[in-house]
Amino acid sequence: MSGRGRAIAAVAGDVLASLILVISATWLPWATYRSAALVMTVEAGRLGLVLVVCGAGSLGLVAGPLLWNRAHAYWLQLVLGCTALICSLVIALSSIADANRTADVRAGYSTTSYAIGAGLAITASVVLVVTSVTQLRSRTVPKQSNGRTSEPASIS
Repeated sequence: MSGRGRAIAAVAGDVLASLILVISATWLPWATYRSAALVMTVEAGRLGLVLVVCGAGSLGLVAGPLLWNRAHAYWLQLVLGCTALICSLVIALSSIADANRTADVRAGYSTTSYAIGAGLAITASVVLVVTSVTQLRSRTVPKQSNGRTSEPASIS
């Protein structure tokens, strides 16, 4: 794939991952608890706001480099992606812990698992990090030497 094709795929990945991150933080369940007496889902909660900010910020940063070529936007997008990845892992683990705290004290069958929101948010965060690194790598062109020196030649 050419450099331009990778850049287009990275932008498309950023847009899709940002939208999925916002959707998973606002609407989707993050953990489920099922027992004979109770079925409960756990949402992202207050920490989901961080994911919404990361997703919206990343979505806003996608439009910036389309208008001007700035490497700083890609670095900021990488920071947002790493923040979203860490936050989505924390939310996923805390959601499982919250669901486990609602456990029925009576003996019986119960199960706690991750729900679709956790999986999508973690995947979207990884995509944000990967596309940011891809865009940063496509912007840095290695300097090639053509064998010439910048100093004038002197005849002795």
